[in-house]
Amino acid sequence: MTYTVGSRILATDYNNFISSGTVINGPTIPTAILTAAVSPSSTEATLFKNTLIGSRPLADINNTGTVTSADSLAYNKWVQSATQPADEVLWIEGTMNPYMLSNAATYSAYLTGNVGGINSTWNSTYGQTALTPVSANAKVTATSWASLVNTLSTQAAHQATAITARTAPQTGNLIAILSSLQTDITNTYNNRYNAYATGTQYTAWTGTNSKTTDTVPIPDNDAWTLTFTNTVTFASTTAANYFFGAGGLIKLQFSKLSTGYDNDVYWNNFIPKCGDIYLSATGASKTIAGVAYTGTTRIGGTGAANILATGTGYAQLTGSPTTIFELNPTDYLYTSSYVRVQASVSGSVLTLTTTWFQQARNPGPYPAVRATSISGGSATSGGTFGTAPATLCTYFPPETTYLTNTWGTPTVAASVVGPTTTTLEYTTPGTFGYTLPANMVGNQIEVVIVGGGGGGSAAGADEGGGAGGAGGYINRILFINPGSPVVIVVGAGGGLYAGGQQSQFVYGDQTITALGGGHGGFQSGQPGGSGGGAGGANGTHQGGAGLQPSQPYLSAGLGNNGGACPQSDNFPGGGGGGALGAGGVGGSNNGGAPIANPIVGSTVGYNISGTYYLAGGGSGRYISQPHLTYTAGSGYGGDGSWGYPSKADGTPGASGCVIIQFDTQ
Repeated sequence: MTYTVGSRILATDYNNFISSGTVINGPTIPTAILTAAVSPSSTEATLFKNTLIGSRPLADINNTGTVTSADSLAYNKWVQSATQPADEVLWIEGTMNPYMLSNAATYSAYLTGNVGGINSTWNSTYGQTALTPVSANAKVTATSWASLVNTLSTQAAHQATAITARTAPQTGNLIAILSSLQTDITNTYNNRYNAYATGTQYTAWTGTNSKTTDTVPIPDNDAWTLTFTNTVTFASTTAANYFFGAGGLIKLQFSKLSTGYDNDVYWNNFIPKCGDIYLSATGASKTIAGVAYTGTTRIGGTGAANILATGTGYAQLTGSPTTIFELNPTDYLYTSSYVRVQASVSGSVLTLTTTWFQQARNPGPYPAVRATSISGGSATSGGTFGTAPATLCTYFPPETTYLTNTWGTPTVAASVVGPTTTTLEYTTPGTFGYTLPANMVGNQIEVVIVGGGGGGSAAGADEGGGAGGAGGYINRILFINPGSPVVIVVGAGGGLYAGGQQSQFVYGDQTITALGGGHGGFQSGQPGGSGGGAGGANGTHQGGAGLQPSQPYLSAGLGNNGGACPQSDNFPGGGGGGALGAGGVGGSNNGGAPIANPIVGSTVGYNISGTYYLAGGGSGRYISQPHLTYTAGSGYGGDGSWGYPSKADGTPGASGCVIIQFDTQ
């Protein structure tokens, strides 16, 4: 660094004797030296009298051991280029001026001291290479000053902070002022969480962030919870701090477009109201890519959030989950439902847990939409949503135009836990044990119990025999604690002229029994869960009685009477009773009506055009019409026999079933 007599010299706030950023000419220095000589407590004295180079005060130009007015005159001679002793010129030009112009302590204070030294932002916040302080009493080179100036300029450009334009010093140039240097360093420190731009949105993730299967609680008006967990894993806690400090953002989005249940309409309307949730570095206000952010920011959506933790950013998170967002719907059908986001940090892992909660609904008469089920749908792929309920976590890394990547590439992993419906189907006759799982949701299960169907009649002479009645039908919601053992008994279907066996569900001291169906008769049908149809032997006869509804504890059961046979000669027998209707009088296809299997997803039953039916009555048959084969587990009664013009036996009843459905999570 060179200078000439009369050059302007740098005198910033670190000189202590002049206000920050003021350009001074040489004649100002003699005045300051004189003040130091006569006022020992002045700031001028601190620099010129108390600063020692070896044992010599900085402004002791004539080398008398102290600072006097003679030193002020000596410096003024140098400014005026007057003749003076060579040793005085050497001290001024070789020691005094370089020390004032390149004070190591002052330079280092710009880096690590004062208010937010430049390294506090550049290195500690952004992770960029720190500027190196200069050792005490060493000269600060033009290269060091240039590094400071250039770093400050880059730092400000990253933030879009306006600073004073300045040219970095170069070796050999005249000394020039660096005006407002400390002001700009302080401003960029205060704006350190601002960023003029972000990097490209990162949409890669592993795992599952979509609930593609239907959410069907038991009972269907019960509450349910979907829990979406997204983790963002950084290379280290330091990398995480640099990510957020340099302007990185975490983004959460929510979507649901699937249809199929009445309740889908409400959730499809509610989810867009949540908007998008962003997590930034701290709770302080900041501007990133022209958008204002707080710690947690909601962009888009409608309605006032119940919770929006604007003062909570990444820096405020701990190992305990903190709720940063919660929104309740305004539709009074489910105003206690919500979407809630909680955040926590453990080491280098940020965890965002999003809960979708549906409150239970009371049955009728209002609301008309009683069931709380929602449908699944297609999965989200990358940053593109499917139709299924989903919570997507992506992020915007800091920009790398002005900064070097010190935060790495965080990875995102997703999972979703919701009610998973388990359906147990028992259709083989016998006794079975089962223990309900400990992770069962709530304490409710749905059961369907169907007794074995009654057998059809064996063939008689010239008269049609009655069809078998359906097994008794029961559909119940039961309250049973998770982990409880239960016993399942499946009744066999009756053979020819034999009633079906009962099916049972046993838990604790309670036993629920679905009676076997009555068999068809040559004459009167047999009573049973549903009664068997009558035959036409030796006159007209009545079908058997349906007994299932008469069971006092089983008011939800269904059973009906068998059909009559109104004449004896060459006429089909009566149909067996079914769950939803009595058997018809003698004739073809006259079995009592069955009931559709109510268990969602179950395929137990007699398949008619894609619907599975249970507990249908067998039919009386003319000889020209073949018997039907009913599916095992359907509880159908067997078809009746015919006797004219040739004898043909009826068919056995189908076995009963026990179907159990519950949710786990």
